[in-house]
Amino acid sequence: MEEQSPDGSGRMSSALAAFRRASEPERLARYLGYAIPFTIVGLFLFDKAIIRSILYIFCLVPIAVYVYQVRWTPVRASLYWWVIVLMCGWWLLSIAWSQNMSLESAYDAARLALIVALFFTGAIAVARQGYLRVESALTGMLTLALMLGLAILIWIAVTGDMFDTGYRLRGFGFADHPVQAGIMYGFAAVVALMRLFDAKGAAWRASYAAALIVCSVVVALTDSRGPMIGMIFAACVFAVARDRRLLLPIAGGFAALLLGAHTAGLIDLDNWVARGSSLRFEIWSHVLSRSAENPFLGLGAAAVLDALGHNSAHNIVLGTLFYQGLVGVGLLLILGGRAAYDAFATAHAGTVAPLVMLAFASPVLLVDNQSFIINLNRDWLILYLPILMLCRPSDVVR
Repeated sequence: MEEQSPDGSGRMSSALAAFRRASEPERLARYLGYAIPFTIVGLFLFDKAIIRSILYIFCLVPIAVYVYQVRWTPVRASLYWWVIVLMCGWWLLSIAWSQNMSLESAYDAARLALIVALFFTGAIAVARQGYLRVESALTGMLTLALMLGLAILIWIAVTGDMFDTGYRLRGFGFADHPVQAGIMYGFAAVVALMRLFDAKGAAWRASYAAALIVCSVVVALTDSRGPMIGMIFAACVFAVARDRRLLLPIAGGFAALLLGAHTAGLIDLDNWVARGSSLRFEIWSHVLSRSAENPFLGLGAAAVLDALGHNSAHNIVLGTLFYQGLVGVGLLLILGGRAAYDAFATAHAGTVAPLVMLAFASPVLLVDNQSFIINLNRDWLILYLPILMLCRPSDVVR
């Protein structure tokens, strides 16, 4: 047993030795393999301030230590890493010519680029070494979504609360806004659908069926059309990729779900039509007219977007065009093209999850997104997570 010196130097040396052991590259990689995906699915449980604090302390700090030790070696061969780092670099550079820039907006823009670049550097490195435990995190996500969804429905039945002024459902954690809740629970419903067809045993099938039903009802109560469209599209892609004979039953099931929800008063399809584009076309027209001021370079990452009272372009391509110009759009298309190619390749090899997840994300990102470079939010769940799944070695993906 080590003798402790009066000044505590023995205790300090023991602490340093423990820190060195914990910060060994392989130990860090194994830790981050769980910490990264579980932090992202923690969006269901924690609000914005808490979940981002968890990200900074329990993910980004270990990632910085890990990246310092491995010296970029695991990510150098990844096209995803190069494109994302170039996007972040262009984002940082564009701060210099940002319109209506303030010190605060410049700081926020620089911080976002550094967070995303550091996150993907560590996450892709961990994924390429086969340590990223996305499936375990998705199981945890479905458990949370089922429990919280049931809690929401019970609370509604007892109190009639949980709705905003427009009588659209709000959830817990990051899902405290109807659109956020619709996207997050819609994504969970899609994962539950895939798990349902792969489940072994009646208990697992019942659990996934319950998660699918509860999450679908929550999405219906949010009155969010984008996530519902994403769910239907993802379900059809899943059916075609897995077994084309499933297409009609799954499509029919979602049609019955919509009609049943409409009949029960959970959703109002007439109101969906009456709401039209919800100012999307007007917002997109405004963003395009502003982007035309500097179409090649963009208006800069620190520029202030105000489109009819909205600070979001509600479209990932137009948002990128506004901030990063055609250069950023080109990089985004390279990233999306590579992700689509790899997703189809993995689906052909027998793993449809990344393709189906991206199928859900596609319509959502085209009607409700600010930019690819963004702090931890629901886009990390529906877009970043499937991209990281595609970065893993092919044997791990299968």
